[in-house]
Amino acid sequence: MMLIHAGRKSNRLRYILDHLFSELLGTEIELTTDADVYAAFEGPKMHYGKERIDDSFFMRAHSLLFEEGLRHPEPLVFEYEESHAIFRTTSSDWPFDLFAAAFFLLSRYEEYMPFIRDAHGRFPADQSLAYKNGFLQLPVVDIWAAHFKAFLKKKFPSLHFKEKEYRFTPTFDIDIAWSYLHKGVLRNFGGFMKAALTGNVKDFYYRAATLLHVKPDPYFTYDYLLALQRSFKLNPLYFILIGDFDEYDKNISHTEPAFRVLIKHLDDIARVGLHPSYASNRKPEKLEKEKQRLEEIIHRKVDDSRQHYLMLEFPASYERLLAAGIRNDYTLGYTTHMGFRAGTCTPFYFYNLQLEQKTDLRLHPFALMDANFRYYMDISPSEVLAKAKPVIDAVRRVNGSLYTLWHNNSFSEVFEWKGWRAAFEDIVKYANPEKTNKPQEYDT
Repeated sequence: MMLIHAGRKSNRLRYILDHLFSELLGTEIELTTDADVYAAFEGPKMHYGKERIDDSFFMRAHSLLFEEGLRHPEPLVFEYEESHAIFRTTSSDWPFDLFAAAFFLLSRYEEYMPFIRDAHGRFPADQSLAYKNGFLQLPVVDIWAAHFKAFLKKKFPSLHFKEKEYRFTPTFDIDIAWSYLHKGVLRNFGGFMKAALTGNVKDFYYRAATLLHVKPDPYFTYDYLLALQRSFKLNPLYFILIGDFDEYDKNISHTEPAFRVLIKHLDDIARVGLHPSYASNRKPEKLEKEKQRLEEIIHRKVDDSRQHYLMLEFPASYERLLAAGIRNDYTLGYTTHMGFRAGTCTPFYFYNLQLEQKTDLRLHPFALMDANFRYYMDISPSEVLAKAKPVIDAVRRVNGSLYTLWHNNSFSEVFEWKGWRAAFEDIVKYANPEKTNKPQEYDT
């Protein structure tokens, strides 16, 4: 056990100490503000404050963890080892305030500040501190923790640390369960008309062949995904869009018997969560309605969620999920860029900066998404693994959790997705936890 002394306690400090030491370092700590207790303690200890009080291990504290409200829109970034860090300190036994730096990124402090929203009102990756300073593709919080752990092992040999395990979890969003089937006469008629008017011969042909049962529906890729799951012993999650039909919500009706059977099947072979509709961001009452629909179909409580279109606004989106009973969210990532939106590849609890309190909502950040490669990098399927490898290696090196986000239609092998099954299989093979070429651990 390690004793940490601070001049005073705060919710922010307690939150980040719990995460760093329990989740990342795997060792026990006790926090005290009593100088006499600290002076008398003979085991591993450190002082976290403005000034050194004795010759024990000292980390100079930035003011961030003892404040309320928002005062630091963009801290200065400096190079640290093979990465970057923020909140640099002087006359300290550690080169920066690790606790404040980790809190800044995990709390998504910068997303509470004013920013220019994208077309859907989201926080763009290119406005993030990580992107602008070239460390978006590094889980810097985990890297800092790994260096800190190596330092503590040398300084305090009696400290014991529980090792984390690297995990790989593929996740799939079911935005449109079938491309042509089970959409009803009007939607298919409209689809035929659109294809005819735009000269889209391929779509017209596939729609006709599918409805005549000459060809299988290209978006029905679930047998393939189940075979992949069994072959590589995966534990995937499926997020189901079950909202009412709208401009950005075009899934099959939740009353369609075939859709309900599919959802039950997916819940039998894997884990199913809610994909709250785009419209639920404008009309929050829809969230609870959609959650009840899914629970009625699978006959169990729904705890997992990911926002459709990755619609996320701090803290309102997460407050709504908590109120609806969601306890695990998988939204934290970017459509446009691969990498680590919160600077970490380890699940953590959402800290509400408006209320200044830790919540029960556990956030699972994803690092790789099909749209990153297909639409924004505009690369071929054969090039995907080379781009993804550094990100996968970074997660493996810190024994983190790698989450990927793909869609059922990405495996359709038609139109723009032809050849993309192979790209995903390359990632699965490389990211598989049974792979033995683990990168060397960090040291200090």
